[in-house]
This record gives sequence, C-alpha cells and structure tokens, in this order.
Amino acid sequence: MSKVYNKGIPQGSSLGPMLWNIFVNDVLETDFGPRTRVQAFADDILLMIQAPASYCFRNESREALTKLDLWTKANDMTGLYFLKNKIQDFKTQYLVIRAQSFPFFNSFIPPWDKKCITWNIFNENITGTLIFTDGSRMNNKVGGAYVVYNNNFEISHHMFRLSDHATVFTDDLMAVNAAVDYCINNHLQASSIISDSRSVLLALDNVNNTDSDISKIKNKIFNHNGNIHLFWIKAHVGFAGNEKADEYAKEAT
Repeated sequence: MSKVYNKGIPQGSSLGPMLWNIFVNDVLETDFGPRTRVQAFADDILLMIQAPASYCFRNESREALTKLDLWTKANDMTGLYFLKNKIQDFKTQYLVIRAQSFPFFNSFIPPWDKKCITWNIFNENITGTLIFTDGSRMNNKVGGAYVVYNNNFEISHHMFRLSDHATVFTDDLMAVNAAVDYCINNHLQASSIISDSRSVLLALDNVNNTDSDISKIKNKIFNHNGNIHLFWIKAHVGFAGNEKADEYAKEAT
C-alpha cells in the first residue's frame, strides 16, 4: 500500500525527522535581517527579533513573517498549521523579553577587532562643538534628546521617543547614539559629546562589552572621519547644556 504525499512531511514515520530537517533547512538559511535570528525546535520555528522600540518591533516582525509566509506558499504548506497559505494566529505566539543585553544577538568579535572609547570629565574650559545628551522617564514614558552648542549658543537639538519598556540605560545610550549620528551626518571634524550617564560611558570604555548597540556606537566613532570626544558631566549642577538636554528629554516623553 502506498500513498502520494506532496504537502509537508508525514509525521510518525522513521524518516520523518530527517526529512523535516532537510525540508526546513531553507528557512534556517534565510536572511531575516541583522536583528532577527531563526531557530528550529523539532517541528516548531522560533524567530527571535530584537528592536529598541515597539514600532520598530512591528516593522521587523512584519518583514520576517512575510518572508516566512512566502516560504510556506512556495512549499504549498496548507495543512494543519497553515490555512489558505497564511500562518494561523492561534498557532503563532510571541513573548517580549525586556533586557539590556540579549547574548544571542551579540556576535563573536575577534580580539583584534575589540574596541573601547575612552572618556574624561567635562569642564568649562572645553570649547568647540558641544553636544549634551540626556534621557528621561516620566509617567511611564521614555524619551531622550541632545542639544548642540557652539560658542555658547544653541544651534540645534533633537528629541525622540522610545518604547515605554525601555530602560534608563537604553535611553541614555540611544541619546549618545543620536549625537554620534549628528556628528557623522554633519561631517564634524571635532566635536564633544557630553553625557551624565556614567554607566553608558563605562560600557563604551569596556573592551569586553560586545553588546550589539554598544559595538555599533564604537564602530561609528572609530570609522568617523573626524574626532569625537566623550565626556561625563554631573547632572543638575548648573551647566546650561546639561539642563537644556534634560528639558528637551522630558518634553520628548
């Protein structure tokens, strides 16, 4: 007795697990993007998606699920787990993990590629382009900002919102990241970024910290065709730039 089976892999057979591994291998080799990892557990597929904010997570997950949906259509997966070539909602679940660092996303960095960004304590004698950064959490909402000074005059500022689940560390880190982007986009040859977050500066100064967001900032600074100096400033001690950055960060929440 024989039966032609042209949809998926028959369950319960001796060859079933091996055939499934061959069948699902295309999914495991699919490029879902730098912030998405795919893992197979028996006949389940797990997508792990990293994003700094909820709206980014929606975009990242939509793109990943679209690629997975195309694979199901190409392989005529219309059986128990799929309906009309669409992934069934009742079979699809998600879990949001809030963490400062998710080791699975921290790719291995060879020792010769490890970097650290040193910092100093800010003082009033430092001149030039000064970029003050800050983050704020108010009423369970998270926002950040930077403000740019040149010759003691404010010339620019930027505010942004993060997910309500973002940590204070992430908020301050994203503010520094935005300030670095400002230096790069404006082709600044010499600039100083001043943050009141010692923990962020220590993370950037740690050669063994391979967190993906930390590493991206390190690489941006190293690859920038100019000098970006980092400074720590004590919060709320009367420095106009720090107070202004704090004001904008609160406004962003």
